[in-house]
Amino acid sequence: MMDPFGESDEEMDNGEMDNGSEKNTRGRTTMSELTKLRSEGKTVELEYNVHGQAIGKGGKQYASKLGDIVRSNISINKKSWDDVSAEKKEEIWDEMKSTFDLDYSAKKITIKKADRLCKQEEMLRAIMAQHSTSGSNIGMPSPPYVPDSPYMP
Repeated sequence: MMDPFGESDEEMDNGEMDNGSEKNTRGRTTMSELTKLRSEGKTVELEYNVHGQAIGKGGKQYASKLGDIVRSNISINKKSWDDVSAEKKEEIWDEMKSTFDLDYSAKKITIKKADRLCKQEEMLRAIMAQHSTSGSNIGMPSPPYVPDSPYMP
């Protein structure tokens, strides 16, 4: 069946035919550039703004890596950051330190950012749970009502 834009139902977004395979998804973040540098024993240098925030390319990589570490190491069952063990927090710091050129003064900032990321995940889970129990579609506005449209069968 053709849609109004001339594409058949069998075509996927990337133009390939759907042969019953699973939908293409983004998958896990790999950050291959960081992995390569780390395997070579190198670290990424960071630039900071006047507020002490990491900026530029290294700053983006720092934020991405920290988010990935938090999502992959902190259980979804943890109710809050306070429930995360000191050992787990130390593992997060060690992994960030082995990837980025960080001194000990950056530890408090890094752990605090991980705490914020964890809280964002908690908030997202709460919103999703609320919407799943209410039966509404998350982020989907109600379709407009079009009375007696000539385009509707």
